[in-house]
Amino acid sequence: DGVRGIVSVLEAAKSSYLKSFHDLSRMINEGHEEAVDNLRFLDRLSAPCEALAHATPAEVPGLLPTILATIRLIWRYSRFYHTNDRLTGLLRKVSNELTNRARAAISIAEVLDGDVEASRATLEASIHAGVAWRECYRRTKAAIFDARDAAGGRDWETQDQAAIFAQ
Repeated sequence: DGVRGIVSVLEAAKSSYLKSFHDLSRMINEGHEEAVDNLRFLDRLSAPCEALAHATPAEVPGLLPTILATIRLIWRYSRFYHTNDRLTGLLRKVSNELTNRARAAISIAEVLDGDVEASRATLEASIHAGVAWRECYRRTKAAIFDARDAAGGRDWETQDQAAIFAQ
């Protein structure tokens, strides 16, 4: 009410600040609308990503299809979170978490203490998780390409795989 009163006074005075105020107000409202929409969609990733954050490398491949299916839904239906930059950033975060899972599972102390076999098995499971991530991404990308007409002609062809899988 206080802001509306001030706006009324500015309108009555034909203030030069009124246009800037309306522009900023519109930008804030648009930003709020975008944030609410992004939260609504990204919240769906919370549970699968929480599971990923606590997974061992051997458990990771089983979690990836759900994560990528959720990302695909976000990309397909979100009004604001379907740009190439945002999608690449989201996929890069999944890649980074896979790296974190491998790093947390491999104990340098065990390797230095001579327990090489346990670390080797963990490293092999980590490599398998990385291969599974690339394969799951490839299958999802192919499915999107096959269904691109239903997605308004959009597909993941423009995604920068080097940026996604750099780690």
